[in-house]
Amino acid sequence: THAVVNVKNDDNKCFIWSILAQIFPVKDHRERVNHYQKHEKELNVECFPVRVKDIGKFELVNPDIAVNVLAINEDGVIYPLRATKERGRKHEVWLLLLTDGSKAHYTLVSNVSRLLSNRISKNNGTRYFCPNCLFSSLTEHVTVRHIAECTGLHKPVSIKFPSSAAKERKIAEEESEEGIED
Repeated sequence: THAVVNVKNDDNKCFIWSILAQIFPVKDHRERVNHYQKHEKELNVECFPVRVKDIGKFELVNPDIAVNVLAINEDGVIYPLRATKERGRKHEVWLLLLTDGSKAHYTLVSNVSRLLSNRISKNNGTRYFCPNCLFSSLTEHVTVRHIAECTGLHKPVSIKFPSSAAKERKIAEEESEEGIED
């Protein structure tokens, strides 16, 4: 999809390249690291690779940037891994952290709505998502109000709905129990 930009790099700076891809977007070949290398010094970064637990420190020394991180579980479900507490910053960046064993790689989520909307509905309209729980709405002000209530109440969570197969099993179990007489 055109929802994620995977900046190709051979170093431990995928976090930086993904942030810069959001701040300095280019029209063609967004995956090429050479577009962003000239902007590297515009960010304050102390060490590489940047771990999720270090992103708060990054936000402190880069006061125009807020960072949310999504991840994918073993079932392929996207969930919030880190939600920024910083609101109203010039740049709110969403990253998708890909993992393979002990390896991890940040990618830029360039369109959160496109990445996540298909799990909600087939509606093609833009949706606005809460970085803390992935609640969504078709109107930005509803999501902004939700975020104000949701942020700080709990750590990032993912609501897992039962699959349609699990729902069908549950209905079948209930129907079979109703047919049993003592």
